[in-house]
Amino acid sequence: MSGRCGGLLLLAAVLLFGCTPKVEEVFYKEGDLNEFQTKAVKRCHGDFEVLATQRFGKYERASLVCKPGR
Repeated sequence: MSGRCGGLLLLAAVLLFGCTPKVEEVFYKEGDLNEFQTKAVKRCHGDFEVLATQRFGKYERASLVCKPGR
């Protein structure tokens, strides 16, 4: 493999795997949407997208992706 080809492969790997958004987690009491929204906005400093939620007894965990500021 030549140096130029190896460099292109490295660049492709960085572009594919280096730009994934960081997933944040927020725990809140099940059904308390006000608590969830307050914690999510505080964690993401604004706008966010919910990827998934998971129950833990009387609590829930939400996985979030924070959206960049406008």
